[in-house]
Amino acid sequence: MARPNKRQMSVTGAAVASFVLFGLGFLACLLLLESVYFGPRRLAREAADWITVPCTIVDVGVAVVSLPPVSGGSRSGSPGYEPSVVYDYVIDGQSYQGKSFWFRNVFCNSRAEASEALVGIEKGKPADCFVDPKNPTRSVLVREFSPGGGVLMLVPFVLATITGLGMVGIPWAIWSSQHRRKRWRRSTDAKGTNDPPIMPPPSP
Repeated sequence: MARPNKRQMSVTGAAVASFVLFGLGFLACLLLLESVYFGPRRLAREAADWITVPCTIVDVGVAVVSLPPVSGGSRSGSPGYEPSVVYDYVIDGQSYQGKSFWFRNVFCNSRAEASEALVGIEKGKPADCFVDPKNPTRSVLVREFSPGGGVLMLVPFVLATITGLGMVGIPWAIWSSQHRRKRWRRSTDAKGTNDPPIMPPPSP
């Protein structure tokens, strides 16, 4: 049984390394998409069957979220904004308090955008919230799904596509190239064995 030479081992190592590298990137993109898109969308679909319950707005405003520093520097990035609400509601004589405004994990880009989402919601005024009948502690004011982020929401999808294709395509290309090289060598060796032997010139 022939042992793989160093070149074959290096090619295999490069294919495995590229698969692992792109695989980790693909996994990171999937986790990001689960957080900002698939998870909230799944919750919104689930909340479509929740019951409508009258509530009273206890507090309303715009929360400012401090984002991590840019590129690992000491300066923090641009702040994010999100609607902040507190509301009371009653289910079967039991009082509950909710703080979920919507199913969205992407911050608003400006205070004006967050304030626009709160139009019509005023402190002390009645409103309607949506409550999970199986678990009354789960509630939300806006159950329609809106991912937010604008064009930036396309970035995780594009990165997931690139890393997914790279995870499969680059190792396949490496192994395919190695396989073609082996076939070419075999065909070259076969031609060499089928050539007629070279006869020495006749002696004078």
